[in-house]
Amino acid sequence: MRRETGNGTFLCERGDKKQMTATRTIGLIMPVIIQTDSGELIGMITPVRPAQPFTRTNVPIDIAHGISSVFHELGYRLVVHSNHSPSEQGSVLDNLANENFDGVIAIPNGFVDSAARFAQLKRTGLPIVFVDRYFPDIPIDRVVTDNFRGARDAVRYLISRGHRRIAYFTNFVEVTSAEEREAGYSAALEKAGIPYDDDLVCGPGIVRQGNCSFVHALKYCLGLPEPVTAIFGMNDDMVLGAIQSAGRLGLSIPDDIEVAGFFDSSIPEGMKASFTRLVQDRFKIGQIAARLLLERMRGEGPSEPQHIMVPAEMITAESDLSRK
Repeated sequence: MRRETGNGTFLCERGDKKQMTATRTIGLIMPVIIQTDSGELIGMITPVRPAQPFTRTNVPIDIAHGISSVFHELGYRLVVHSNHSPSEQGSVLDNLANENFDGVIAIPNGFVDSAARFAQLKRTGLPIVFVDRYFPDIPIDRVVTDNFRGARDAVRYLISRGHRRIAYFTNFVEVTSAEEREAGYSAALEKAGIPYDDDLVCGPGIVRQGNCSFVHALKYCLGLPEPVTAIFGMNDDMVLGAIQSAGRLGLSIPDDIEVAGFFDSSIPEGMKASFTRLVQDRFKIGQIAARLLLERMRGEGPSEPQHIMVPAEMITAESDLSRK
């Protein structure tokens, strides 16, 4: 565990009162929970944020299981608010203070209005813990993947295999997890003496009938004077998009182009591509978040917010090939 100084203090103003009026109910705020069995990548475009078309769907489920494993044993009830859009999350936050929760665990979106709402909730004394992403300026406990180190190590692995033109596929979403992963990508290049190239930081920028075209992004990278030989994907969607696009262009992975990235989903049935993946310990993240929240609810936590990073496991393409 690491305490952050200079970020303000975390006071449990409601501590004694909550012991007297506890409802034994915990609120869980997270993105929409949808999973498909086909492994098909679907881009969802909304008028609110066309630059953020994809939604990771598997991470919140496993985090919720980890949270539930702790609170269920203690007899707490878990109420899940699963929201489809920033405006829907805003409505949930506006009404949260009236729901009589003992505490809240949240996977926040990265929008400024949500930050303001969470800051207001913090001032009421309601115990809150962020998971997966957070607002750096709000002094609230957070449990996240060590995104920087995971991205740095995966890109270092690609470099060790001889790659010097490595694209970073991202959806340009402005949340801490994405920012930390891009920073890790950049740090690995810098350590190896490889210049950071803005042209290689790209995403599915062409909208086609409600979907985004990864084929366009990959074609662009391959058409540069010095074409890319490897891709690092920010999350499951970016990795799958790169792999599917390579297949449509007749490229073999990892023979023609190598792919690595954060990937927590099950490997789609029939996929033959071998790629390096960073797998988050989502269940453990949920458990740690639940325990931190319990500390705050009991008034036992330190005054400063706690920032806990859980390492991601790197499973290389080589190790995958050796298993087959």
